[in-house]
Amino acid sequence: MIVLSDADLERAANFATYYSMQNAGQTCISIERAYVEAPVYDEFVAKVSEKVRALRVGVPQGPGSVEVGAITFPPQLETIEDHVSDAIDRGAHVLAGGHTLRRAAGASMSRRCSSTSTTR
Repeated sequence: MIVLSDADLERAANFATYYSMQNAGQTCISIERAYVEAPVYDEFVAKVSEKVRALRVGVPQGPGSVEVGAITFPPQLETIEDHVSDAIDRGAHVLAGGHTLRRAAGASMSRRCSSTSTTR
């Protein structure tokens, strides 16, 4: 995803949150990275972080009870954890979530939002 300085940041943050978390991020077109122009970087990151922190995660207890459900392929959970650990090792900061939830009905990933900037 690319966010330019003249973007509608509320709309961009909504899209970044939804399309990175839909189906627990397990679709081939999920947003994995957002390239954001410097003048709007801090505001965009704050908006996305707030939206991600508000997501309900876990095993659904009925329609509309969670926004992010379980990882459907258990080995994928380890891959996600490895990606997050690698990002942190390279300087990313976890801004939301940061832990894995494991439930009897399957493995579930917490909502995570990380941020790093190499051009600030």
